[in-house]
Amino acid sequence: MATRFAAKDDLDRVELNMWEFNADALAFYESLGFETYRRYMELKF
Repeated sequence: MATRFAAKDDLDRVELNMWEFNADALAFYESLGFETYRRYMELKF
């Protein structure tokens, strides 16, 4: 898992991006211990 590679290099987090509407992916990553900590917003014009 990516956490092993990160820990080996003394990193303290693994980040990933996903679409907010992808509820299945969100549930999967939360089951692995990931937590939401940032939300991006945009205004298209």
